[in-house]
Amino acid sequence: RQGKTMLDRRTRTVRRVLRAAGWLLLRLLARPTITGREHLSAPGPVIYAANHASTFDALLLFVLLPRDTVFVGPGDFPLLWPGNWVVRHAGLILMKRGAVDREGLRQMLAHLQGGGRLGIFPEGGTWEKPIDHVKSGAAYLSQAAGARIVPMAFGGTYQVWRRMFLLRFPRVTVTIGPSLPPVPASGDRQQRQ
Repeated sequence: RQGKTMLDRRTRTVRRVLRAAGWLLLRLLARPTITGREHLSAPGPVIYAANHASTFDALLLFVLLPRDTVFVGPGDFPLLWPGNWVVRHAGLILMKRGAVDREGLRQMLAHLQGGGRLGIFPEGGTWEKPIDHVKSGAAYLSQAAGARIVPMAFGGTYQVWRRMFLLRFPRVTVTIGPSLPPVPASGDRQQRQ
C-alpha cells in the first residue's frame, strides 16, 4: 500500500511545493470565491467532506485544508501524470472503491483516533451521480472516531481544466459549512447513512 498517514519530511516538502503551485494556478487561471474559511480550523479529529465532480476538486482540497490534513485518494485504478505522481509522493491513504477496503478504513480510523484531520470525497468518484449518492464511510468514520464533519461544497469545477487552459478564467466557488457533531451511534446502517 502506497498511502501513508505519517507525513515525513520529504512528503511535507512535496506538499509545500504542490500547495504553492496549486494556489498559483488557482489565482492566475480561475476566479475563486471562497466562503466559510473560518470553519477550516476545526480541531481534530475532523473529517472534511466535499462533493466531487472533477479532479480539480482534489486540488481545491489540497490547497485549502490545513497542512497536516491527510487525504484519501483512488487506490483501485491507475491515474495519468501528474495525478499518479501526486498520489505516490503526497502521503495519501489509498482506497479501493466498490468494495469494503478494510486496510484503507483501518488507516483512516487510526489517523482520526490519533486526533488527525482527514480530507475525503464521500461520493467516491467524479462520475455523474445523484446528489444523495454518498457512501456510508464518512458516517462510519465519524461515529467510530468521534470525529466532527466539516461539509464543503464546490461549484463550477466540472470541466474547469479545459476552461482554464483556454484562458476563460472560470468562476469557481467553495462554500465551507460549520462543523457538524460526530454521527451518533446507531445499529441501523440506513439511518447512519
